[in-house]
Amino acid sequence: MKRKWSLNAMLHNTKVIMIFSLVMAVTIWYVIITGMSNTTQKTISTTVTVDGAYIESFYKRRIFGDFEFPVSVTVEGPVSAISGITSDDIIVKAEIRLIDTGFNTLSLSASLAVGAPNCDIMNMTPKQVRVFCDYFERKVFPVMVDITDVEVEGVENAFPGTPVIDTAVLPEQAVTISGPQAVISRINGVEARIDGEKKISTRKTDFDAKLVALDAQGGELILDHCVMEEIPDPLNRMVTVNIPIDLVQEVFFIYDTEHMPPKQKENPDFVKIEPKSVRIRGEMNQINTYAGGIRYIGKLDFDRIGMDDIARNITLDIPEGIRVLDDIYDVTVRLEMKGYQEKTINLDFSLPEHNAVVRFINQPENYTANLVTSAMQVKVIGPAASVKSLTAADLSIEIDCGLLKPWDSNYCRVNINNREDIWVYYGEKSGYELIYEAVGNSD
Repeated sequence: MKRKWSLNAMLHNTKVIMIFSLVMAVTIWYVIITGMSNTTQKTISTTVTVDGAYIESFYKRRIFGDFEFPVSVTVEGPVSAISGITSDDIIVKAEIRLIDTGFNTLSLSASLAVGAPNCDIMNMTPKQVRVFCDYFERKVFPVMVDITDVEVEGVENAFPGTPVIDTAVLPEQAVTISGPQAVISRINGVEARIDGEKKISTRKTDFDAKLVALDAQGGELILDHCVMEEIPDPLNRMVTVNIPIDLVQEVFFIYDTEHMPPKQKENPDFVKIEPKSVRIRGEMNQINTYAGGIRYIGKLDFDRIGMDDIARNITLDIPEGIRVLDDIYDVTVRLEMKGYQEKTINLDFSLPEHNAVVRFINQPENYTANLVTSAMQVKVIGPAASVKSLTAADLSIEIDCGLLKPWDSNYCRVNINNREDIWVYYGEKSGYELIYEAVGNSD
């Protein structure tokens, strides 16, 4: 027997009612969201990027500063379309028509990307952006260190030395700044300004300093959109500066003498040095190392001093890094030889009294040395009165025969006996040459 359909039975059937409710809900939802009058709006946040490569290629300028800007785009459309739209579906462009140096205002346009949900663009904020454009310039500037008010503690006669910026960062003590031409052209110099306490000592010579660009009037420039290329931290622009301690020292000149007669050696005014001293300035270590070398001006060898050598000019050998104050670079050594004269004594060895001047020492057994040289001239210098009275008898010559050969020569020194204010002049020679022969003695 077939079961009769009953509305009352259906309304009391829970499963039927649930299926019916679900179908009706879906139907009503679909009608609502697809209805022509059911539209909505949505604001989407996105960005616009100004094409810097295009500007540089066609206008030969670069964008400095911001080139990417936030944009809000409002769209309107059916709820079904609006609910799925994202920033990827919106294309915002900056219209580039004419670019000049300075700030340029660019209009923005927005459109839907291909495949974007069906909707309309109603509004966009902002509608314009400004970009700063200029020619790119790069320039190298020497860096000067401001050591104003820097003091040295604990060291006498000391001053701040020549500062040196960390050579690992600025090996040439110069910095490369790149950026817009309008800013670079105003830079007149770069200065490193020390931060904190400006006191140096033997324990502290390194300081942190900030690099500052200066204009022609010495004022600090704001380096908008500029980069100091060698500086690791472009925001702080800090470097390490070493300020050595310079010493100022007065150096009194000294010298050595050789073959100087006793009387002249006893006279403190016989050798005069003009000037007597020089002031030098340099780093503490350099002054301690090289002051002795500057102080010593050489040796006065009286074997080489003739009547033309009364005054001798000596150029100071100043090591690199040491500065001579008062512009003194030469020293004059002057001998007080007023009333002195030169005399030539002629020795004729054929004369017994002259031959007696020469004495052979260290002669080997069974040999006798005989003088071959027949004559010799000896130049002597001293006070006129002493020189005039000097004769050959006052001279003596010793020839060392320790390395005797059958025929030999010897550069000998000439001694002056019993005279303490006269010296023998040799010039560039090491002695006076005498030739002698060795004759064997018969048994």
